[in-house]
Amino acid sequence: MEKLLKNGMQPSVGMLLRENVLACAWRGYLEEKHIDLVSELIGSSVHGKLLFFIQGRSMDGLEAMITSIRREIEFLMKGKEV
Repeated sequence: MEKLLKNGMQPSVGMLLRENVLACAWRGYLEEKHIDLVSELIGSSVHGKLLFFIQGRSMDGLEAMITSIRREIEFLMKGKEV
């Protein structure tokens, strides 16, 4: 219970995501008008991949999932596949 309470005081994934997307917009990686859309796309993708992985419905391993998430985020932030 103590661990749950401690973790409850930490920033949520959504808040950390938003802060980082805002920072990318300030650096000119994406237009400010796209902040909400990019945040929602990244959040949905990560949530879906984690859910499939946790439930054992993904045929890919952990590293493949992380690589896939990283590629999607880089694509959304840079506007091209890396």
